[in-house]
Amino acid sequence: MSDRRFDRRTLLGGAAALAAGGAAFARCGGPAPPPALDWAWSGAVTPTTASVVVKALATDGRTLRVSPEPDLADARVLDPVRIYEPILRFAIDELDPATTYYYALENDGTSGPRIGRFKTFPEGPADLRLAFGGCADTGSNSTVFDEVRRLEPDFLIWNGDFHYEDIGNDDVLEFRTAYDRAFGAARRAALHESLSTAYIWDDHDYGPDNSDSSSRGRLAAQEAFRQVVPHYPLPAGETGPVYQAFSYGRVRFVMTDLRSARNRDNGTMLGADQRAWLLDEITRAHEDHALVVWVSSVPWIASRSETDAWGGFDDERRIISTTLATRGLDRVLMLGGDAHMAAIDSGRNNIYGSRDGGFPVFHAGPFDRSASQKGGPYSEGVIARRGQFGMVEVDDDGGDHIAVRLRARSLNGSVVLSYDFELDVPAVETTEGEAG
Repeated sequence: MSDRRFDRRTLLGGAAALAAGGAAFARCGGPAPPPALDWAWSGAVTPTTASVVVKALATDGRTLRVSPEPDLADARVLDPVRIYEPILRFAIDELDPATTYYYALENDGTSGPRIGRFKTFPEGPADLRLAFGGCADTGSNSTVFDEVRRLEPDFLIWNGDFHYEDIGNDDVLEFRTAYDRAFGAARRAALHESLSTAYIWDDHDYGPDNSDSSSRGRLAAQEAFRQVVPHYPLPAGETGPVYQAFSYGRVRFVMTDLRSARNRDNGTMLGADQRAWLLDEITRAHEDHALVVWVSSVPWIASRSETDAWGGFDDERRIISTTLATRGLDRVLMLGGDAHMAAIDSGRNNIYGSRDGGFPVFHAGPFDRSASQKGGPYSEGVIARRGQFGMVEVDDDGGDHIAVRLRARSLNGSVVLSYDFELDVPAVETTEGEAG
């Protein structure tokens, strides 16, 4: 191992320990041993389960220690469920709801010096504090990642452009290397090791700019996603698009893959199967959830001339909008991506195929990329600036209404845009934050 890598990991450990209160990357006294892993992140969290994926410098004899104690006291020791050399996937079950857990990779019984963490979801109605954003230069080490961790959200949604490698080759290793490069910066790696992440791609991390199902790297991108990302169950199965859904209390999250099923000739971003799944998810969620959060990696409010956004697929957009209106599915919030800006629309400008009012749309980005404005108009304004992200807070006591607060924030901690709304909901109650 080179001195350069050791120096980078030492810096990473110090930054994370300062910013996360010592919860990430603790080091023992005396000479520091070589790190046991290259990167790690967690996801697919429910009230009782989670997934951790690590890239180890060697996989033989590697296990994962998991404990609710920061010092890993009385930890459970888990073997990997899958190994994609040198990537290991760990499935963790029998966890307690609404509990912070700590984990570390170990080698033949000796734990490594770095400790990650995640928090399990609650059972039943609960308040939510979510961070989201997207679009960061490959290897970005921006302080915006420190600011996200400072706010201590329950989890993070990364909505597209995890990196900007623009891969157009059918090469799984090339896609896996792109994830390596994204994790290569201290602050970025510390972010993902200090809280769980739910992630969906957009064009630059799926393929080249404005890529779709015709991308030569489509199958390799999908395979690498299944290997590297700690994802929720994928309805498409072992191959195909990577859309997924999960619940946090009475909030249902629906994350659509708007790249690998996109077919311009057929006028679809989703494909028939995914569109049917999306409408079914939103319909069923209205029976036992208070709110549906649809994660769309491209702008929804856009003109027909904006061909890489939903405006370029207006017929499909109208089908979705009309179906939601016809079925009375009005408790929806969209988190938008791709545009390098903060923007909020109350639903005033989100009316397609029906005269009924639309749902709120919230863009918050980019984490670390040059500014750009797309789509619109947006009723609550637009701020196009590097170093931005969003916070979504939901107050839910299990009663017949919820309060939702949207805040777009800058890397210096200031709020640049905000919007609040309340929704009347039936007295529904989920018993578990189910994954799929």
